[in-house]
Amino acid sequence: MSEEPKVSSEAKTKVETDLQEMLVAAAAEETIKTNEIEFEYDNQHYRIKKPTNRIRLKLNERRLEKYHELLKDSRYKFEDDLKKIYNEKGLNIDDLTREFNSLELRKKTIQQKIGDMLKTTAVSNPDLSSFSSEIEEIVRKEYEISVKKNSLLEFSIENQLTLFTYSYLTFLVTEKQEGESWKPVWTSYEEYLDTEEGLINRAVFYMTLSFREGNE
Repeated sequence: MSEEPKVSSEAKTKVETDLQEMLVAAAAEETIKTNEIEFEYDNQHYRIKKPTNRIRLKLNERRLEKYHELLKDSRYKFEDDLKKIYNEKGLNIDDLTREFNSLELRKKTIQQKIGDMLKTTAVSNPDLSSFSSEIEEIVRKEYEISVKKNSLLEFSIENQLTLFTYSYLTFLVTEKQEGESWKPVWTSYEEYLDTEEGLINRAVFYMTLSFREGNE
């Protein structure tokens, strides 16, 4: 049996952050106004503005440049190529995806049952406690699968391009309030990359939320 790869701390942190942010997403959505999100960080008021056509064109231009860079870099491979390598070592990533999707379907079914039960039964009903425990176990298993999959595909071209896209778009659409006006937080992408991690993580999260809401 092949030895399973160790989970990188970067991949584990990414998934932990994703799970934590999912829990506060509902509350954050209340701040969305016309596809813009305003938030506070370190006593400064920020917002994620709706991307203009000029911003989208700039993003696509930089994504294309980044894609070509990744193609020339031997450290990165396409996901399908990585999957083939892992298959040879006895690791099937598609099986992980199918297992995660099955768990997600089960979780949604249970959540629907809980919603229906709450309409007709007391919160103290033992079945509700049982369902809640099952959801906790499903979330734990989903977490483990996500950590493993993110670790295995961390250096795929597709993943690196997605990370860059989120990062660069956040740089383009994040503004800070100065008096009555809004101004870009960063004057260059290099300045953005040098910014402390806390603000970056907060801005990326709200940018992702805004983008998702704007496309539903």
